[in-house]
Amino acid sequence: MTDQAQEFYDEASEEFPGKEDFKDRLVAVWVTGKKGERANPDGKNYPWVETITVALDDGPDGDRATALVGPAPERVDKLQWSTGGMVARLEPRITKKDADGNPIYRPMIGRINSRKNKIKGRSDSWSIASPTESDKAIADQYLDLLRAVTEEVKEMREGAPDGDESNAFD
Repeated sequence: MTDQAQEFYDEASEEFPGKEDFKDRLVAVWVTGKKGERANPDGKNYPWVETITVALDDGPDGDRATALVGPAPERVDKLQWSTGGMVARLEPRITKKDADGNPIYRPMIGRINSRKNKIKGRSDSWSIASPTESDKAIADQYLDLLRAVTEEVKEMREGAPDGDESNAFD
């Protein structure tokens, strides 16, 4: 490679944020409306739901920020949650409506957690815990951010059909 070409060369990274980068952190999770399935190495399909996920704190001890998900508030776009506990909570939010029949765009807020799987040899179960009163006080510090992302998601989802997988890897 020439020195002139070097200025345009940026090596791709194989690393990307995942559930481990959010463990024990308070998060706000918005569903973008995209969902799908992919096969695991054994050929069994599993679902995923695309989100905007924002870390609202750095964990209970303030030491959970990572190189891929830095100090709060840290936003990760197009994060695909595929763990059963998260998909079960997120997927219904794609079509969920309030009492008046209006779509719900607000985030799910809670603390990401995991626990050992009861079936030996299986990976840990991942989910989200309801926010505590102290978690709610932390989230209250970011009300402007929460409102702005909610409005962004509303605009995004009103312009795309439910479950559109055409842009799953944009």
